[in-house]
Amino acid sequence: MIRTEATDLRTPWRWCLFLGCTCWLALVFAPPFAAPYGEVVRWLLHTVCHQIPSRSFHLFGEPLAACHRCTGLYVGFVVGVLVWPWLPKLAARLADNPRWVAAFLVPIAIDWAIVVNTPASRFATGLVAAFPVALLPLVAFTQRTNSIQTRK
Repeated sequence: MIRTEATDLRTPWRWCLFLGCTCWLALVFAPPFAAPYGEVVRWLLHTVCHQIPSRSFHLFGEPLAACHRCTGLYVGFVVGVLVWPWLPKLAARLADNPRWVAAFLVPIAIDWAIVVNTPASRFATGLVAAFPVALLPLVAFTQRTNSIQTRK
């Protein structure tokens, strides 16, 4: 498979994005492992997630610092950062029409509107919604890297 400049998403900046997102995800999973500081971590993340314990995954009897859906969003984004560079044809098609990323939000909207949903459905729809969103910063990093290289 031939990679063009527009579809080669394997820029060094991808690793910076991956590292930052992995650190954020580590905060989500930190409370069960950092017992005395678990509440501090939850407090840090309370502005972006409701953190209702009955709607959060639990490890060692402690809820994570994000609900099922937010955990799915964060995991989906990290997986997207890792996987999109290995799907150049699909990435190019989606990058050509980035409005299609909104189509991946439909399952999360349907799941949110359903009165009875499950932890698995909340996590899965978060995962599906965030995976394509990860493509957008990767494309931006690629475009930025290419414009800097053409100036040299």
